[in-house]
Amino acid sequence: MNTLKKLFGGEPRQFGMLFALVALVTFFQIRTGGLVLTSANLMNLLNGNAYILVLAVGMVLVIIAGHIDLSVGSVAAFSGIVVALALRDWGLPPWGGVVLCLVLGVLIGAWQGFWVAYVGIPAFVVTLAGMMLFRGANQFLGKSNTVPVPPEIQYLGGGYLPTHGADLGLNDPTLVLGALGILWLVAATLRARRQTLRLGGEVLPPRVEAVRLGLLGGVLAWLTYQFASGRPGTSFPVPGLILAALVLLYSFLAGRTILGRHVYAVGGNIQAAQLSGVETRWVTFLVMVNMSLLASLAGLLFIGRATASGPFDGVGWELDAISAVFIGGAAVSGGVGTVLGSVVGGLVMGVLNNGLQLMGVGTDATQIIKGLVLLAAVAFDIYNKRQGRPSLVGLLLRSPRHAVPSRAEPGGGGSEEPSGAGGPSPALRETWELLAVGAAVAVLAAALYLPGSGWRLGAGPEEGQVWAGAADGGSGFAPGSLVGVCLPQKTSENWVLAERLFREGLREAGFRGDVQFANGGVAEQQNQLSAMVARGAKVLVVGAIDGSQLGGQLREAREAGVRVVAYDRLLTNTPAVDYYVAYDNYKVGVLQGEALLEGLRRRKGHAPWGVEIFAGSPDDANSQVFYQGAMSVLQPRIADGTLVVRSGQVSFPKAATPGWKAENAQRRMDTLLAGVYAREPLHGVLAPNDTLARAVLTSARAAGKEVPVVTGQDAEVESIKSILRGEQYSTIHKDTGALVRRTLLTVSALQQGKAPEINDDRSCHNGVKVVPAYLLEPKIVTQENVRSAYEDDPVLRRIANP
Repeated sequence: MNTLKKLFGGEPRQFGMLFALVALVTFFQIRTGGLVLTSANLMNLLNGNAYILVLAVGMVLVIIAGHIDLSVGSVAAFSGIVVALALRDWGLPPWGGVVLCLVLGVLIGAWQGFWVAYVGIPAFVVTLAGMMLFRGANQFLGKSNTVPVPPEIQYLGGGYLPTHGADLGLNDPTLVLGALGILWLVAATLRARRQTLRLGGEVLPPRVEAVRLGLLGGVLAWLTYQFASGRPGTSFPVPGLILAALVLLYSFLAGRTILGRHVYAVGGNIQAAQLSGVETRWVTFLVMVNMSLLASLAGLLFIGRATASGPFDGVGWELDAISAVFIGGAAVSGGVGTVLGSVVGGLVMGVLNNGLQLMGVGTDATQIIKGLVLLAAVAFDIYNKRQGRPSLVGLLLRSPRHAVPSRAEPGGGGSEEPSGAGGPSPALRETWELLAVGAAVAVLAAALYLPGSGWRLGAGPEEGQVWAGAADGGSGFAPGSLVGVCLPQKTSENWVLAERLFREGLREAGFRGDVQFANGGVAEQQNQLSAMVARGAKVLVVGAIDGSQLGGQLREAREAGVRVVAYDRLLTNTPAVDYYVAYDNYKVGVLQGEALLEGLRRRKGHAPWGVEIFAGSPDDANSQVFYQGAMSVLQPRIADGTLVVRSGQVSFPKAATPGWKAENAQRRMDTLLAGVYAREPLHGVLAPNDTLARAVLTSARAAGKEVPVVTGQDAEVESIKSILRGEQYSTIHKDTGALVRRTLLTVSALQQGKAPEINDDRSCHNGVKVVPAYLLEPKIVTQENVRSAYEDDPVLRRIANP
C-alpha cells in the first residue's frame, strides 16, 4: 500500500480514477469478447476521435484562460467546405488546401479574438454569434450539398503510415515511433528527477520510479505492437500522429513557456496577472486565434475521414470538446487544466462510446450513460479538490515536479531554479527546449512522407480494378453470423418501424442482428460502422444520414470482407457498396408532382395557382431525387404560368429543409405566409414527406389561411387521419415492411453465396459505379382510395376503416 501511495501520491482513494479507467476497459474487454483492445478497434478509436481530441487541445487553453468557445464546430465545418470547394473548383493543390485551411482558421480566430480581447464582449456571446455565422456560411457556400475531397486529404484524416523495405508483418515506422516514445519517456523522467534533486525536492525511490517507468513503457510497447501488427495496409493512423505532435507541442507550450504561464495567470486571477505585467488582452487574443486554428485542423481531419465535406459537419462538436476538457480535470472558473488531461478525458468518452457500441447498446442509452459519466466524473473531481486533495486526473498524470503554476501564483513564479543555481539562463533553456520539441514534432511530421514511401489509405483496388464479388453473391458465410444495420435519425415513423422489423426479421432468419440509429449525426454513424466491422459483421445494411460521407468506413469494411447493402438511400462516391434496395424515388417525386396538380384542379378552381416548393434535407441523397422527379412534372407548368411560385424559391438549395425537421419547415412557412402571401392566396405546397406536410398545414391554420393542397410521403398515421379529414391531400405509400423483407432476402442470398435478385442494373449510379438495385413501386394515396389502400394493412386498416 505504501508503494502505491508513493507511486500515485496521497491516499488510495485519491487515485480511484485510475482503477475506474482500468475497470472500464476491463469491463468492455470482457463483455465484448476481447474486441476493445484489438488492433483494428484501437485504430478505429484513434481515427474516430482524433478531431474531437484536437479540439480538446485548443479548448483546454481557452477554458484555462477563463473563456469558452462555442463556435468550434461551425468553424471546422466552414473551413472544411472552403477547402473542399477550393480543391474541386479552384484547382488548388492538396498542400495548398491544407495551408488555406490553417490560414482561414487563424483569420477567423483573429476576428473573434479581437471582439473578446480588445472590445470586451464575452467569449460566450462572440462565439455563439460565430457558431451561427459560420454554420450559415458553410451551408451557403456548399449550397447545402456535400463536396468530395481528393485522396491526399483523405490520407490526412484516415490514412496509415506506409511500410518501408521488406514486409516482415510489422510496420517499421510505427515501431520506430514507439521506440522513440519509450526513449523520450525515460529521458524526460530522468531529467525531471535530476532537476528536482538539484532544487532539493522530493522524488520517488529508485525502485518505485523503475516500476512506474516499467508500467508506462510496457503500455507504450504493447500499443506499438498492436498498431504495427494490424491487418495488411494499416499501421499507426496519420490522425494519431498529428494528435501526438500537437500534444507534445502544446504540453510544452502550456507548461514550460512564459506564454503558457501567462495563460494560467490570466485564468487564475486576471487582476493579479495585470499587476504582474502580463499583457492579458494579447494572451486572450492568442488563445482565441489558436482555438480557431485547431478547429480548422479538426475540420480538415474530419472531411478526410468522411471523404467529403457536408452541410451538417461539426454539429455538437463543441459539447464533446468541452466535455473532454472538464473530464480531464479543468476548472469551470479557469486557471486549472492540462493538455494531456483533456486528451485523456476525450479518450475516456471515446472508449465509453466505443465499448457501448461494441456491446450493441442503442444510441439513446449511450447518450444517457455518457451524460451521467460526465456529471459523475466532474462532481467526483470537484469533491476531491474541496477536500484538499489534488485532482484525480492530475494524479494519473503525476509528474515528479510541478510544471504548472498554481492559482495562488498568477505569474508562475518566474524561473524554475534559484538565480544562483548555475547553468544556462531560463530564457536560453526555454529556447533550447522549444527547439527540441520542434525537432520532435518535425520527426513525427516526416513520418508522413518519408522519401520514396508514398502515402496510402489502406489496401484497396487499383484504379480501374473491380472489387471482387461486387456483382455476384461472393462465397457466402456461416449461418448465425452478425448483420449490422445502421439507420439514420428517428425523424419519422417509417424509420422507427424499420428498426423493429429488422430486429425481428434478422432473428427469425437466424442471424445475429445489431440495429443502431445514428442520432448523433454522421460522425456517430461512422463510429457505428467501424464498431460493427470490429465485431465481425458479415453484412452491413446502411440507411445513411449522408450517403457521401461514409466512404472511409465502407472502404475499411470492404477490406475486411464485409458486404454492404444500401437501404432506402444510395451510398454515393464510393465503390464499396454491393447492392441497393429502395423504392423508386424518382417516381415518388413524379407522383407527388402529379398529385399536387390533380389536387389543385379538384379543389382550387382555375389556374393560375400560387404554390410553394419544399424539398427534403440536403444531406439525404434521396431528397434531390424526389425533387427532380417532382420538378419534371411541375417545372413545365411553372414555365407556362399555370403555377406561380411567388417567393421565387424554386431551386433545391432554397427549397431544402435541413434535417427533415418539422420546425424548419414550419418556420419557413410562417415567414412566407406573413410576407409573400399576406394578401395573396396560397393554393398548394409540394411537401416531400408527411412530417413536413403536417408542419405546413399547422402553419396555414395558425395564420388563419385557407388550407392549401399539400402532398406528402410515408403514409404516417397522423397524415392518414389528416387525409380522411380532407386536410392533407395526398401521401405516398411505401410499405416499410416490404422494403425490409426485400433487404432481408438480399442478406440471405449473400449468406448462401448466391447473387441477390435485382430489377435495375442501369439507373442507380452513385458517382463511381452503377449499383445493382431492387427498386420497389410506390403508390399514391388520396382521400378517394385511402380506405381501399389499407384494407389489408394490419396497422393502418384500423385508421383508414374505423
